[in-house]
Parts: sequence; C-alpha cells; structure tokens
Amino acid sequence: MAVEVQSTKKAAETPSPTSSLVYKVSIVVDTHIDTTMMLGKEGWDFMVRHSPVKGEDSNHVDLPRIKEGGLDAAFFSIYMPGTITGPEAVKRSLILIDHVRKLAEDHPNEIVLATTAAEVRAEHKVGKFAALMGMEGGHMIDDSLAVLRDYQRLGVRYLTLSHSVNTNWSDSSGDTPTHNGLTDFGKDVVRELNRLGMLVDISHVSDKTFWDALETSKAPLVASHSSLRSISGHPRNMTDDMIRAPGGKGGVIMINYSRSFLSGDPYRAGLHHVPGGDAWTVEGKAHLGQEMLSPVGSEAGDAWNQRLRAGKKGPLEIAPWVCQLHEIPNEHPFTLGADTTDR
Repeated sequence: MAVEVQSTKKAAETPSPTSSLVYKVSIVVDTHIDTTMMLGKEGWDFMVRHSPVKGEDSNHVDLPRIKEGGLDAAFFSIYMPGTITGPEAVKRSLILIDHVRKLAEDHPNEIVLATTAAEVRAEHKVGKFAALMGMEGGHMIDDSLAVLRDYQRLGVRYLTLSHSVNTNWSDSSGDTPTHNGLTDFGKDVVRELNRLGMLVDISHVSDKTFWDALETSKAPLVASHSSLRSISGHPRNMTDDMIRAPGGKGGVIMINYSRSFLSGDPYRAGLHHVPGGDAWTVEGKAHLGQEMLSPVGSEAGDAWNQRLRAGKKGPLEIAPWVCQLHEIPNEHPFTLGADTTDR
C-alpha cells in the first residue's frame, strides 16, 4: 500500500537525508505481522513494550516500539497451519479476527481498525495506528465463498491463496502439486476476491498457481512476502519472469528478508535439516556455521540473531535485492515484507 502524505513522525535513529525525505512523505505500512497469535495470550499486552528475548515473550511488535520505529499501519496476519481445515479452521480464524477487532475497540484513542486506504490516511492525520487484517492461507475459508464473504465483512482485506500445503483448490510451493495450479473453484475464489475488493496474495503458492491467478484476476496481485529466486532458490521466491508479469496490472512485490529467502546459503543448508527435530546434519552445520543453524532461543541461535541486528552479517543485506529488482524490467513497485519475528 503506497500512500504519499506529509508525516510529522520522528525516526528512532538518525537516517540519511534521502531516507529521511522518503520517511517524511510516506505512510509506513507493514503488510504482514505475526503478532495476532500473541493478542489472545493471557498476560500479554500489545500496549506495553516487550524485550526481544528468548522464550514465550519473544514477539517483536508492540505499540511502544511501533511508535519508536514510525510504523503507521500494519496487516495483522490471520494464520494457522494449513493442516487445520474445515469448521475448526473457521472457528480459529474468527477468534483471531476478534482479537484484532477487540484491540481496536479497547484502545480507540490510539488504534483503529482500518479497511480502506482512505481510512489509513485519515487515521494517520490524527496520529492513530491503523490495524488491518490479512488472511494467510485459503484453507481457512473451508471451500466456501460465503465464508470468504463473511471474512470480508469482518474486515479481512487480503487472502493468501495457499500456505505451505495445498488446499483443495490451490497448489502450494511447499507441497507436491495435485491440481496443476488453481482448480475451477480456485479461479472462482480469485474472481470473488476481485469483486469484494480484497487483494489476491500469491506468496506461498506454486508457480502454476501464480500464473493461473494472474490470468484470472482483473485486479493487481500482491506478493506479501516473497523474494528473488535468482539469488535464493527457495520455491517461495519469484523468478524473473514472475516478477515482470504482474506489472501490467499494477502488482506489488514485498521483499521477504527472513534469512533463507535472501541468500541461497541458508536455504541450501535448510535442506539438510533433520525433519521433525532441531538437529542439523554435519554437512549443513559446516556449510553455514553453528550459530546460524541453531534454533531460536538457544544460546547459539540468540548469538546469530544479535549479529543480524547489529548488521554484521553481509549475506542478509537488503540492498543487493533492491539493485537486482532494478535490473529486471517491470512496471510495478516493490516494498519490504519482513516475515520474521525481528520486525
């Protein structure tokens, strides 16, 4: 979402003159935060600053730090694993939606539930944080356009067609294809999203699902957290042809800067991970080093994340991705979509 209006917010750190100018004339929107799962946790308060430490309180988004960082709006992710389906998925989705809506209801002077760009602009002018919602996975609609319409009525404004496993109508990049892209019903979902004014998100989908969605949709597509496959071979990343394609419809790519999407090394090492456990093979450890391959929360894993935050790990720099995107002829903008707890 690109909104250009004058801002009076102050940066937490001193930026360069160029970045300061961009910062001042823009509304800053994060299109994907995973904080929603924390909102219903007993004793956890979005309005209180939390320290990014290991353990159950390791979430990195709260209102004090949002204000410090100058974030004006964010899409709270309505998410659960793709293996949770049917009525149970709908029930859990409604609970997550309620958490976001209640957050705004409980703090009307600071947070507002927004469903349009106009609302984001209006609330920005009066200094309020705009909370939006995006649904990360088509499995949560329970194969029902009626359920999709209800989500839209409740304020959800984008749908990721599939998450890490296939739905009954959409192939995922993380699963073995079973539908050759979108089924006829899957194409109906895309058309209904268009009619409802909801964004079609193609992060996580298979390549064929992407091309089917592009052909079917009359509105722009978004890749809410995808990067470049030419740099990292992760199947969730986009090929150059895929990056060029949405431009004619005004699509937007949000660069994912979780480590396995920015560099081929973490992705290749990840292939050596022992399924279902925290251990890595000798080959994987030798490839990247113990720190990077250690689970979050472990001493070595925490050391790795501290090095990331200190800016001391070259392969994860964002600048090369931006330069690479400029080398690919396209007519659509790109932004950043973290998809990581270190927001």
